[in-house]
Amino acid sequence: MNKGSQIVGICITIVVAALGGFIVGKIVAMLGRKKLAYDDVDEFEL
Repeated sequence: MNKGSQIVGICITIVVAALGGFIVGKIVAMLGRKKLAYDDVDEFEL
């Protein structure tokens, strides 16, 4: 392998990771948030 192929591979990896992160970020943003930052009452029943 030459250096050019490795650089292209790294660039493609970075672009795919950034694009995937952007898409997942938009999906998570559409789902909304809890009103409280963390409340374990949803995870445990007493």
